[in-house]
Amino acid sequence: MTENLKDTDIKAGIANIFSAITNMADAEEDDAYAAVQAAPLFVDAVGYAKDRDFESFDLLFLNEVKKPVRGLLNSISESDDFKFLMLYSQDIEPHFLHFITQFEGSACCADKSRTIISAMLHHFETGKEISFNYSGEYTYHLSQSIFTDHESIMSFYKGVRRLLITGNPANYLLAVQNMVSNKKVSATNA
Repeated sequence: MTENLKDTDIKAGIANIFSAITNMADAEEDDAYAAVQAAPLFVDAVGYAKDRDFESFDLLFLNEVKKPVRGLLNSISESDDFKFLMLYSQDIEPHFLHFITQFEGSACCADKSRTIISAMLHHFETGKEISFNYSGEYTYHLSQSIFTDHESIMSFYKGVRRLLITGNPANYLLAVQNMVSNKKVSATNA
């Protein structure tokens, strides 16, 4: 017997699947928190959050939580840029992703931005300039029109880094201006 599914049934089923996935992720986070909630650091953090004291939450809680991560990175690398990129790649990579999408479309854009992040990490460790092999068998993961050379990648990275650390957008805007002056952004992607 074949059932005739309605669009509303399909949509409800899909919504239930996404809800279950979200609930599982929330449950994992809740379980992780339950394991540490009695620790003094976390008890204090609850107070900071309830009081909306974002400065203490950042300085006295998040900074303390990041210390072992920073220690781990210190044991791996002496490069401040390597450590910064490892800590903040989730904040930096979307900037590259955005402009790759603007100039080249969304096809393989995540592969391209991740390749750039990996290449920068390699550069920070070895000192070797970033150079991509565009004559290789597979080049889907290489940006074709922007961020194709060491200078453009590093100039943009330095702008993003300064923006994140100091809030000063000058270098970031200069790198974007240079990009835009060299390429035309599609009005449909802007």
